[in-house]
Amino acid sequence: MNNVVAKPKYEAPTMSASMKLPLKSDKGEKTGMSTTVDDFVMGKFLGEGRFGTVHQVIHKQTGALFALKKISKESVKKLNMVNQLTLELKLQTYLQHQNLVKLYHHFDDN
Repeated sequence: MNNVVAKPKYEAPTMSASMKLPLKSDKGEKTGMSTTVDDFVMGKFLGEGRFGTVHQVIHKQTGALFALKKISKESVKKLNMVNQLTLELKLQTYLQHQNLVKLYHHFDDN
């Protein structure tokens, strides 16, 4: 198997306090409870994988640029990969390295 490493065209900025995603409840008030895909403006298609697609997005409130990976829950459940996905989310939340994608936030919008 060949390993392919994608090098960024630019150095991504570190996330400052002003770029933190303000989270909203279902009622739209800031509570720290949840975020939805509607909080982002969808940009160009970046790629796809076994479980979903990746798009460039802009957070509506802060203007911060992100890559948003939409994962099909149905596919993950069907292939019995829920534990693996949970582990990946935990690892990406805590690991910080220049060769790893930084996970800023994750949410379930269903």
